[in-house]
Amino acid sequence: LFPASCPSRPAPTMESRRPGEEGERPARPPPLALASAYNSPPPKHKHGGAFASFASASTSASASSSSSSSRPSSLRATGEGKKGRGPARRVVCIGDLHGNLSNAKRLWSNLERRLGRGGLMAAKVVFLGDYCDRGHDTKGMLDWLIERKELRAKQNAETVFICGNHDFAMAAYLGTEWLPAAPVPSDKDIDADTNPKRYASGYLTREIKGGMHYQGRRWGGSPTYNAEMTFKSYGVAFGYTEAHRSRFLAAVPLAHKRFLKSLAWVHDCEVAFGPKRLIAVHAGLYVDGDLESQLKGLKARDLFDSSLLEGAGRYYSMSSRGIVEEMHPSLEKKAYLVSGHHGWRSVSADGYRIICDKSGGIP
Repeated sequence: LFPASCPSRPAPTMESRRPGEEGERPARPPPLALASAYNSPPPKHKHGGAFASFASASTSASASSSSSSSRPSSLRATGEGKKGRGPARRVVCIGDLHGNLSNAKRLWSNLERRLGRGGLMAAKVVFLGDYCDRGHDTKGMLDWLIERKELRAKQNAETVFICGNHDFAMAAYLGTEWLPAAPVPSDKDIDADTNPKRYASGYLTREIKGGMHYQGRRWGGSPTYNAEMTFKSYGVAFGYTEAHRSRFLAAVPLAHKRFLKSLAWVHDCEVAFGPKRLIAVHAGLYVDGDLESQLKGLKARDLFDSSLLEGAGRYYSMSSRGIVEEMHPSLEKKAYLVSGHHGWRSVSADGYRIICDKSGGIP
């Protein structure tokens, strides 16, 4: 839990002593925590008072009796915090889970031990997307996430679920009506990117009733997304025919379809620490694009907003790599920008650009 070093990124400054060791009082949990469900020793990282060490899913977390004085905010499925609430005093951001349910459960247990159940309930929890594919239990993962959402809603706690590129593609395959997006305008064609010149193969090319977004055609028409593991979790064989799709659609519960449809593309909120603002997306923001145009389109979940599209139905905030890794220049020193997606964990020198995805879903 917390950005760690990786071969392609410089390691942040670490301290060797863990909270609670002899001679040191247990540290108060930090206001911003980055959580990984994959196995790695949990380093301790302090940056401007915002970060401290928790535990990854593979280790025990220190017990904590500290509590937050903030009132928990209500759950929202949109990209902005509940109006009328104060800034979030603690935010827990959880990186890509990819169907690895047992790791996710261990991580959640460690968070409860470290923050206390009341402390975790009082915190805003932001899941950064990519809940399906790769791992063995996408079905169980979605059941568990929906359960977290409902349990926390009963306590008026705020939980945010960001849409990852895998989640978007799965929803697109299920059908246009389940896309986590604004309705398709009557003058737009959801199949407009079905046959782009840059992609000659690797997607479903047949006509599909109701149309299908290009990412859904890739998800169900190639091994690119590793959708086979998701099919398997629902007890359905993976294949490229309409019969395979029909069996899969029948196997996915309505609650799962509704959950995917509800996912936000961005979460932009006030926080009571650091630069006073936090923006969470799955991959990042296009550094050469206009910030406000991107945020407006992301909050509207606009499928056809040109400021969001890298090309061929591919969205910067969900799917891009190098061009979204850095901090957007308009946000320098003004906000935390947190994402998953990239397959590593890192924190920028100033502590404001954070990538939290230990392994891209591969334990």
